[in-house]
Amino acid sequence: MILQLQSNQPVRFIHGELVYNISVNQSEVVALVGNNGVGKSSFIQMIKHSYKNDFSHLRWGFLDQGPMKALNHLRGKDLFSMLEELHPERVHFKNIRDFKLLDIFEFREKLDRPIASLSGGENQMLKILSLFYLKTDVYILDEPANHLDESKLNALVDYIIYHKKQGTFQYMLVVDHKKSFLKKICDGFYIMQENNPGKLRIKVLA
Repeated sequence: MILQLQSNQPVRFIHGELVYNISVNQSEVVALVGNNGVGKSSFIQMIKHSYKNDFSHLRWGFLDQGPMKALNHLRGKDLFSMLEELHPERVHFKNIRDFKLLDIFEFREKLDRPIASLSGGENQMLKILSLFYLKTDVYILDEPANHLDESKLNALVDYIIYHKKQGTFQYMLVVDHKKSFLKKICDGFYIMQENNPGKLRIKVLA
């Protein structure tokens, strides 16, 4: 099966009119690249609010940019408890002790800390951990490499590649500027660019 994200005609977009056609094959990871400010994150938000309803039979997971300010009053372990209560049928593990990515990211000892006290890198790790804690069909990741040091980024690469081979998820779309990271995990690349003033297009990057 193929996840097809496309516009049959130009759509009004915050950065102008946009034409796009993105195909993601099953168990594939594809990247969306483009210059800073062209509108990649805005496009991800458009996808988040549109296609989640169009493909309601699929379980979606989004990694947004920015800290989780709305959850600052919680501790890390409270977030996982909340996920277990909201989505009991989607939790990968019977016990959080079995969630090995916590150890790989060296985050288990930080679960008792308030989210408000976390650094930018720790906040990013918690967002990634909470995302992969649930069974998900479609992952949309916006700048996952942000704030991660080399060891944590390599751990994320290994985790994605392993689960891609295992078929744990069906589709993944990643926006990032770190080319070395994308080359390790991606099967295809799309580029978002401005053809004319106010006219944008997403097309396959040859």
